[in-house]
Amino acid sequence: MVNSVPSTPIPDDVIIRSEARKPVTDPTLGIQVSVNQTGTPRHRLVTIGDSLTHGFQSGVIFNTGLSYPV
Repeated sequence: MVNSVPSTPIPDDVIIRSEARKPVTDPTLGIQVSVNQTGTPRHRLVTIGDSLTHGFQSGVIFNTGLSYPV
């Protein structure tokens, strides 16, 4: 049987809600990054990965232009 009482106290900054929060749709989290895009790359970037490599967000392929290989 599962005990519903936690073995450690819940921290004061933890908010327990009965409904899920709204999804975050800004993949940059509002953080601006400056990138120096001058010059010609020596090698072409090739990435091998999973859904995060492709731009998977919120259960669907979304914002592929913001995936890390781009």
